[in-house]
Amino acid sequence: MKINKLNIILFLLTFVLHKGAFAQSEKWVLELIGDGKQVAITQKGGGTRYSTYPTYKLNGKLVTAQDYAKPLLKKTALNDKQGKGSLVQVTYTDAKLPKLVQSFYVYNGADYILTDFTIESANAQLTSNYMAPLNIKTMPSVLPQGDNRALFIPFDNDKWIRFQSHPLSFDKLTSYEATALFDNNSRKGFIIGSVEHDNWKSAVELSGGDKSNIKSLTFYGGAADTTTRDVIAHGSLTGKVIKSPKVLVGIFADWRAGMEKYGEVNASIAPPREWAGDVPFGWNSWGVLQFKLTYPKAMEVSDYFKNNLQNNNYGTGKTVVIGLDSGWDNFTEEELKAFVIKCEENGQIAGIYWTPFTDWGKKGERTIKEAPQYKFKDAYAYADGKPQELDGAYAVDPTHPAAEERMKYISEKFRRCGFKYVKMDFMSHGSMEADKWHNPDVKTGIQAYNYGMKLINKYFSDMYINLSIAP
Repeated sequence: MKINKLNIILFLLTFVLHKGAFAQSEKWVLELIGDGKQVAITQKGGGTRYSTYPTYKLNGKLVTAQDYAKPLLKKTALNDKQGKGSLVQVTYTDAKLPKLVQSFYVYNGADYILTDFTIESANAQLTSNYMAPLNIKTMPSVLPQGDNRALFIPFDNDKWIRFQSHPLSFDKLTSYEATALFDNNSRKGFIIGSVEHDNWKSAVELSGGDKSNIKSLTFYGGAADTTTRDVIAHGSLTGKVIKSPKVLVGIFADWRAGMEKYGEVNASIAPPREWAGDVPFGWNSWGVLQFKLTYPKAMEVSDYFKNNLQNNNYGTGKTVVIGLDSGWDNFTEEELKAFVIKCEENGQIAGIYWTPFTDWGKKGERTIKEAPQYKFKDAYAYADGKPQELDGAYAVDPTHPAAEERMKYISEKFRRCGFKYVKMDFMSHGSMEADKWHNPDVKTGIQAYNYGMKLINKYFSDMYINLSIAP
C-alpha cells in the first residue's frame, strides 16, 4: 500500500512539473513548454525569457528534442565547485532513438546557468560529431535599444586574426568557444560559452536581425572549418554514452564582468598551472633578428638590458626574460649554457623556443633525429590521406610515440642547458582534425591536442611555458 501511494505521489509530482516551473533560484525560473519539448528560461526581475532545446547528429541526420515524446524530470540538490543549487535532468525517450538526458545546473545567486546533454544506448554503439545543447530559434530582447554588438572570438590567434565587435547587421556570425551580445552604452550583456574543452571544438552560431537584436543562436560542439584550421569534418565520438560540451549561459549587468566570471568557471573546471611570480617581461629575438640570431648578438642583448634598462625604473620581480626564438639550433650546446649563465648573472631568465607539433622540413622520408626509429611520414596527422600543411609546416600527430620522444629529448636538452622558460609556438597544428590518430582512443582534434598537452606538462613541468600561436 505504501508503494502504491509513493507511485501516485511521484506521478502527480511529474504531472505538476510538466505544467509549470520545475526549477527556480533567486535569479532564474525554468519551465517546460511546447508540449514539454522545449525549456523556457526566465531571468527573474529582468523579464528576459528564452526557450531552448537540444539537437544532435546521428548517422548524419539531425535529431532534435521535438522528435521525442514528452520528457520526464528529475531534480536533485547540487553542490560542486560553482556552488550550491539544483541539478535538473530532463529525460527524453523514444523506441527508435537513443535516450536523451539534458542537465541544467542552476546555482543559488548566480547570474548564469550551465547545461549539457548526453545521448545513451543500452546496447548499440552511438556515433556523433555534432551536439548542440543550446538552440534559441527566436531570440528575445535581452538588450535595450542602442549600440548593440556581438563579440567574435577566434579559435586561435594564428594568421593575424583578431577579436572583433560586430554591429548586429550581419547575416551570420560564428564565434568560437564563446561570445557576448552586449549593449555598448549600458554594458549589459548576454554571455554564452563552453566551459569544457576535453572532446569538442565548440562554436556559437548567430543569425543577424536588426541593430538591436539577433534572430537566433545555436551553441554546438563539432566546429571544424577554415577558422579552426581544419580541412575535414570534426571527428566523431563513439560510445554507448556520448556527452555534449557543457555551456554557460548568463545575463550580466556588465558583459565584461560576465566574461571574467566565464573565465573563472573555466578555470575551476580545468585549473591553469600555478605561477607565483610576477608577469615575465622582456625581449624575444624574432622581433628583429629572426634567422640572423647569433650567439654574440644574444649575449650583447642580455648585457644591454642589464646596463641600460633594468637599472631604469624596472620592476623588482626578477622576471625579465631574454628569449631565443627560432634559430637557436645554430648555437652549440656550450653556447646555450653560456647564454643561460650570462642571463642569470644579469638578473634575467633565459628563454628558448620550440614547436612540438610541426615538421618544417616537410620531407616525410627524413629520419626523426630525436626518435630515429621513425620517419616523419610515420608521425604526420593526415587529412584525406595527405599531410596537413599550415603556416608552412606539416602537422604532427600528438599521440604518435615520436612526438613524445621528441618532447623527452628536447626537454632534457633545455634542462641540461639551464633554461626555465620556453615559448611554444604553432600549437594549433596539434588540434587539427585528422583521418585517424596513432592512439585509437583519440577521435577528435581537441582530444589529440589535450593528449599532447599532458605530455608537455609531463616533460616540461619545471619550466614556464608561454603558448604563442595556440587554440
